[in-house]
Amino acid sequence: MAMYNPPHPGEVIRELCLQPLGISVTVAAKGLGVIRKALSELLNGRSGVSPSMAMRLAIAFDTSRGLAQHAAAIRPPPRAKESGASPRQKAESRLIASRRF
Repeated sequence: MAMYNPPHPGEVIRELCLQPLGISVTVAAKGLGVIRKALSELLNGRSGVSPSMAMRLAIAFDTSRGLAQHAAAIRPPPRAKESGASPRQKAESRLIASRRF
């Protein structure tokens, strides 16, 4: 059976919110009140949507916070590379890998 691989929330934000408006990552980060690196990591799929980021996105794009959190919930964060990951990252990766969807 083929597995469904939903898009990362950052990919959705980039394609549906930033690109159509022609907004750069720097401008968007300033408007959201976050550092550029944090938004860049989200948009490039290296981090998930935190509750505070979900609230900022909901206010900025006039959507519900629940929508952003739901998008984050259906797409788990990427697995940590076992070689250079901290013990916490390794534990989170094992927890995510053990989930049954």
